[in-house]
Amino acid sequence: MIKEEKKWIKGLNKNKFEKDFAIDTKKGIHIGSVGLYLEKQDKGAKFGILIGDKHYWNQGLGTEATKLILEYGFKKRRVHRIQLAVYSYNKRAVAVYKKLGFRLEGISREGVFYHGKFYDEYHMGLLRKEWLRHKK
Repeated sequence: MIKEEKKWIKGLNKNKFEKDFAIDTKKGIHIGSVGLYLEKQDKGAKFGILIGDKHYWNQGLGTEATKLILEYGFKKRRVHRIQLAVYSYNKRAVAVYKKLGFRLEGISREGVFYHGKFYDEYHMGLLRKEWLRHKK
């Protein structure tokens, strides 16, 4: 897995429409990544995040990283809309996204097969004007 991650890291930021960032602890331990995949024509972006080490879950690190990437996307990149997809079994992530202002826009019913079971895929979005109102 390390070999694949190193290859992925080497390819980062070669595409100006893909912005990926490391998530590190204050002690400099790399625990994941967060990214925006910009859609120039629609002035939007797709969002993705991964914190791979479960020891760092439930500490607010994913929430903080998400807040920072939203700030980057809406302020610096001036996107109009940020969207994401999240699986129904990831209840912590769904709660974080709702807390940060994302709205459920659609569901791909039983669109994901994971550990022998089908789950829904939630499609969520946040508009710049909603983000500005919500962060006050």
